[in-house]
Amino acid sequence: MTGLRAVRFAALIACVCPISVQAQSNSLYTQSDMLDAPAIITSLRGNISFTKEEKKNKDLTPHDIIFPHQSVFTADKESHAFLVFSNGVAIGVDSESVIDIEHYKQLPFTSKKESQQFEPSVSELRIRMTVGSISVVSDHLSPLSKFTIDLPIGHVRIHSASAHIHYDETGVRITAYSGSLTYYYPDEKGREFIAEPSSMRMSRESALLGRHADTITVEEAEEDWNVFTLATENAGKRVFFKAGGKKAAPTPVLIVPQGYFKQPESRPYEFIK
Repeated sequence: MTGLRAVRFAALIACVCPISVQAQSNSLYTQSDMLDAPAIITSLRGNISFTKEEKKNKDLTPHDIIFPHQSVFTADKESHAFLVFSNGVAIGVDSESVIDIEHYKQLPFTSKKESQQFEPSVSELRIRMTVGSISVVSDHLSPLSKFTIDLPIGHVRIHSASAHIHYDETGVRITAYSGSLTYYYPDEKGREFIAEPSSMRMSRESALLGRHADTITVEEAEEDWNVFTLATENAGKRVFFKAGGKKAAPTPVLIVPQGYFKQPESRPYEFIK
């Protein structure tokens, strides 16, 4: 292949596979290059507490920008919140739920890589869910990024999915509305690949045996879970993260005017408890 043909071929590959080229360009980094990354509260209802480094902050309000690495979110009864992370992941924390964001770091990026179609750099997000329900929408993470949710029984690796995870005394139920995710049993006793549209439950007893307790269709799952997941997806579309450059974290920017968020309670979605 001549030099000119090689250049043309490389240009063609870059146009056809932008995400692959992006992944290769981000592969040359170390852990020390990654920074604490931000998230924004797009909306909430009720009382949501945010604890970081054993210091309880004031209750969160809409549009608060936070750095959630090593923090705990607690949603009181009849409360919920929607968070959008700088890697594009959106999470809805439902009533009477607690999540511990044990780790969230991201490689800084420049304005040339800003995008809402795919993650502009590489990130690591690990959440521990202790009780309650969350919805997760993750549809454009970098192939090099990692997103894990630890549960009292097993853990989940998120690929590209819109899903709901509910944990109570009967076990954990994972409902995939789009995309797929992988559930790993405790002590590496196997895994379950959960793809749309399906809902799978693992009880404590079945998880210890490395098998699921039951599988149902998404239509048979709680309707409120679907509505909450759609609301989480909607929240993710409201934010754009402006690059901070090579040494600073990005800054969230609301796509719609502030006045939109100050309208009366009526929303495209409504929760009835």
